[in-house]
Amino acid sequence: MEFQIEKNSPVPVINQIQEQIKMSMAIGVLKRGDILPSIREVEKQTGINRGQIHRAYLALHQSGLISQAPGKRLAVTVSAAAPDLINRKCLELARDTIKRARRIGVSPIAFARYLGRNSQEDERDHPFIAYVDVDKGAALRRAEQVSQIWGASVIGLTVDEFKLALGRGSKLKKVLVNHLHHDRIRCLPR
Repeated sequence: MEFQIEKNSPVPVINQIQEQIKMSMAIGVLKRGDILPSIREVEKQTGINRGQIHRAYLALHQSGLISQAPGKRLAVTVSAAAPDLINRKCLELARDTIKRARRIGVSPIAFARYLGRNSQEDERDHPFIAYVDVDKGAALRRAEQVSQIWGASVIGLTVDEFKLALGRGSKLKKVLVNHLHHDRIRCLPR
C-alpha cells in the first residue's frame, strides 16, 4: 500500500493515514488478513514521523479494523467484500451473458471487451460512484485516486453538490466519504 500524504492539508496526517486505509478496505484493495506496511516502512515512504503513524494505526486497532498479526505486524480484521447475495447474482448474470453471447455466435472474451467499452461510456454519462467531501479539491483528488484504483469513473462532489444531485433524483449507487464527514452525509435523505 502506498500512502499519499498532503503535508499542507488542514486534515491532520494521522487522519489522512486512517482515511486511506479505510478507503483501501472499502474498495477492496485491502482485505481481511492483509498485512499493513510496518510503521518504519510508512515512515520511509512518506517522511512522516513514527509517532504519528503509530497513533493512526492505534486508532484503527482500537476501532477493530486492524489487529496484531504474527511477527508484530498489523493485519486487516474486517472485510468490506460484497455480500454473498450480490456475488451470486453477479455470477448468475455472468454465466447467462456468456451463454447468450455464444448462442448469437460471439466470443465471450470479445463480448467482454465490447461490454467494458460500453460500460465506461455509460459511467461517464451516468456516474454510479461519487466521492463526497466538504472541500471540492479534496473530493476531486480522492475521486481521481479511486478512479485509478478501481478503473471506474468516480466523480468528486461537495456536500452541497451531493444534496443537489439527490434532489434531482441522481442514480448514484455508491457514495464514498471522508470518515470525518460520514455521519453528516449518511443523514441526508435519499
